[in-house]
This record gives sequence, structure tokens and C-alpha cells, in this order.
Amino acid sequence: MNKIIKTMPLMALLLGAGIFTVDASFKTSDVQENQQWLLETGGDRTDPADYVLTEDASAVCQETNTAVCGVNAPASSGNPNIPSFNTGLQTALNNNDTSHPAIMSGPRTP
Repeated sequence: MNKIIKTMPLMALLLGAGIFTVDASFKTSDVQENQQWLLETGGDRTDPADYVLTEDASAVCQETNTAVCGVNAPASSGNPNIPSFNTGLQTALNNNDTSHPAIMSGPRTP
């Protein structure tokens, strides 16, 4: 009995560290941060493979005159080199609806 009482603080410490580690891993994996993706010249706006990750797609889009220049989206969990389109964004891209808040467009000229 005395031996069990002596090991209790160590077991509690290990249990606490294990719970903290699991909790921290859930917090980082649950959050998918949006990144800026630039549509390649001549690319298909509906195909995630035609986008490249960039630091400041919005600045590049100001130099273009395209309906869809880039998107704000998280990286795909299966392939971090392409964006992951949620249903709303994919529908907007399919319909060329540039009013979606995640779609970046170039300046419009009259």
C-alpha cells in the first residue's frame, strides 16, 4: 500500500502530461487556416490543382483584370500544395460568382 501511495504523484503527472498533449494536438489539427492561392494564368478556376500558394495574392490580383484571380482557402489535408474548396466556394467558382468573400478578382475596367 505504501508503494502505491509513493507512485501516485508520478502517475498523476504522467496522466496530466498525456491529456495536455492530446488536447494540444486536437487544437492544432482542428483549425485550418485560410491561405492565399493564386490562379495560374490560363488555369481552370474550378480546379484546385490550378492554384499556387502565394504570400500576397490580393496584391498580384490588383495587377490583373480577371474575374477570378485567387482564393482564400485552407490547404487540402490530402495535399497541402493545393487549396481545399468548401461547398460554397466550389459552387461560386462553378457559377463564376465573384461575390463570394473568398474569391479575389482583378480590378474591373469600364
